[in-house]
Amino acid sequence: MDKKRAHEVDAEVMPEPQRKSRKTAGIDVKSFQLSYEQLRVHKFPLNDNRSHSGWITLDQHVKLPDTHDIMAIDCEMCVTIGPYKELARVVVLDSEGAVVLDKLVKPQYRVTDYRTQYSGITEELLRDVKTTLADVQADLRRLISARTILVGHSLENDLRALKMVHSRVIDTSVLFFDRRKFPLRELARVHLKRTIQQADSHDPIEDARAALHLAYLRMGIPFADEVKSTVADAAPDPPPPAEPAPESREEPAKA
Repeated sequence: MDKKRAHEVDAEVMPEPQRKSRKTAGIDVKSFQLSYEQLRVHKFPLNDNRSHSGWITLDQHVKLPDTHDIMAIDCEMCVTIGPYKELARVVVLDSEGAVVLDKLVKPQYRVTDYRTQYSGITEELLRDVKTTLADVQADLRRLISARTILVGHSLENDLRALKMVHSRVIDTSVLFFDRRKFPLRELARVHLKRTIQQADSHDPIEDARAALHLAYLRMGIPFADEVKSTVADAAPDPPPPAEPAPESREEPAKA
């Protein structure tokens, strides 16, 4: 990740979403969304988290003028002395793949591992950051309603980092499940003919856009070709071999 660009992330956040489309009109979205049982099996935060300090739920959040029908989310986390990994960066895209939110976030507790090899986050990047998780949650309330579909890869990790309950989700790790979950990098290579995660760390914008396009591909929704030019194309490859996935909640399971 370019350090100068990362320092400017907060300044690049769009003050208001520019587009609200009806991408899912005429699509049987429910057949692609995770059921309650799938949410439970894949350890998504559910409504019982509302009683926990700092959690928000958008399952009953009313539709406001700025809220979107479908959005993609990707987060980067770091390890702190707190009980869970904490949010360090959040990216939200609209239904066209355009960035509507991109912020570095100051963890609540002292960081013990920035997980730079996965997140691109460093001590230097977060040193002057003032944005808190509560600030990000307020932004999400402006963008997301109970009817908004959230798209991502292994979204349970992102929602837990955001301390947010939202049950209307399409998770590409489940959508393309075939005896095991495949990394986003492999799904993008095989199904989108696209190479991602080539740098030293993940680009959450690139990852969120790949997840969004994978969901559109499975639902039969066309997506703009010009967005594809932001990443390199890869030659077609056969599907990766089916092999047991490591039982790990660390970043490699999401990559």
